[in-house]
Amino acid sequence: FENRLGSGAFGEVYARCDSMAFYTYLFAQESLDPNPLPMEVAAMKSVSKPPHPGVIQLLDWCNGTEKIALVMERHSPCVNLEDYIQCQSTGVRESQARCFFQQIVQALQHCHACGVFHGDVTPDNILVNVFSEQVILIDFGIIKLLLFLGVLWLAPPEFYVTGRFREIPATVWSLGLILYEMVYKCLPFSTEHEIVEGHLKFERPISEDCEDIIRKCLAHLPTDRPTMEEIHQHSFMKGPSAEVKCIRNSKGKIKNTTK
Repeated sequence: FENRLGSGAFGEVYARCDSMAFYTYLFAQESLDPNPLPMEVAAMKSVSKPPHPGVIQLLDWCNGTEKIALVMERHSPCVNLEDYIQCQSTGVRESQARCFFQQIVQALQHCHACGVFHGDVTPDNILVNVFSEQVILIDFGIIKLLLFLGVLWLAPPEFYVTGRFREIPATVWSLGLILYEMVYKCLPFSTEHEIVEGHLKFERPISEDCEDIIRKCLAHLPTDRPTMEEIHQHSFMKGPSAEVKCIRNSKGKIKNTTK
């Protein structure tokens, strides 16, 4: 594997140098549980059965002497959502942000239905197909750790106040951050103090529905945040957006069309 695409907290990602459409993610052996089936593999197997077009699929895996390799489907042409957002002049247009947000929520609902909590839902861990506008949730390497190992200001306020958080309210908080960043091209908070204080600023007008769902997802108290189903039923989710159709054939390859 000569084409190294990047690295994260737990491993490195490589692409095949030929035409084969898959990625290989290498994990250091010492970072995994000493169980016959590593938790990362178990999680990806769970979310792959049944497959979901918004969740990257595990094709195979193997246990080496020092590392474990996860072989996953490869989507092209794709960029991560963070890069996609930063390439826009003032942020993603609201109808497009809605399209992405709908898909992210559906992908997370699928993961939760499979008993898997992702734990690191950020724009860096979401791929965007630049042609079809389909989004794909990636990087399940953090799922076994119920703490924030990335940039701490992405954590919800309860993490700073109590050192603890619950999975679903924390995921909803992350969704609020993602939607805000999509429409404003920046995060709503830049310091721990701002997160704990919870003063949201909306620098330019957006729709009432969009502002409402952001405010609810970024509510200071986790008990005040909506459930995933309440987000799914919110009026913001019913507005106009691009329709993404994803068809996965028997070989696991995805065909996308957008209306």
